[in-house]
Amino acid sequence: MTPKELHECRKRAEGATPGPWDVRRADDVMGGFDYFVEAGPMTVAVAAEDTRPHAGMGARRDAAFIAHAREDVPRLLDTIAALEADLFRVAEALGRVQYPDAHAPYRGSVDEMIARATGLSRAEDMRG
Repeated sequence: MTPKELHECRKRAEGATPGPWDVRRADDVMGGFDYFVEAGPMTVAVAAEDTRPHAGMGARRDAAFIAHAREDVPRLLDTIAALEADLFRVAEALGRVQYPDAHAPYRGSVDEMIARATGLSRAEDMRG
């Protein structure tokens, strides 16, 4: 993902109803049942299950995915940010090893690693 995409993803996650979210099953009037994704007393999503044979039967799994995404997405974004910071520190250390006088420009594969780490770290800067 680009830094902009990561930033937009974080904005959506931070703008969502606070968690944790839970799943509750309820029978519906048509003979099927629904899974309600709830944040406290508020319903944030509904996944309807069709009880006909071969109808998909995935609403329970869909509701669980939606409910867990509320906590999973921010954790994944934080993990990406931490890995980006680690990559940047490694690139800096490699540059100092390769060019110990610290005045020579970084070149070659170290240059590429530093460019990548710098680009990734911009996503971290955008979250603030």
